[in-house]
Amino acid sequence: AMAAPRLPLVGKWLPGPLVAIVCAIAFSCAISPWFPQRTLAEAAGPETFMGGEHSLPRWNFPPQGVDWKSGRMWASVLLTAIRMALVGLVESLLTVKLLDQITGVPGSTRRECFGQGLGNIVAGLF
Repeated sequence: AMAAPRLPLVGKWLPGPLVAIVCAIAFSCAISPWFPQRTLAEAAGPETFMGGEHSLPRWNFPPQGVDWKSGRMWASVLLTAIRMALVGLVESLLTVKLLDQITGVPGSTRRECFGQGLGNIVAGLF
């Protein structure tokens, strides 16, 4: 793709991204005997792409087969939840600070934290 604009004849008629796409397709066809193509339906299952209500996650609350009185289970759940929440929160706050620097308009970290927490609670219901 980088060489196509530098070639006098090809560079005038074919844009570099088009040449890159054609090269990628040719490469994919060349290696297909050793690496067969797979579709998302094969990887995730055809029921994933049925559409409508079938595309939403199942509402299976409370889950079956869970020992709700096990302290070890609750400790593991809480530790994992805290770790994931902290990673998501730090990532969001770093993004807010970066956008503050780029745009020069201060963002509300309090609103960001509230929205992140509310989103985690709603997502946890699924």
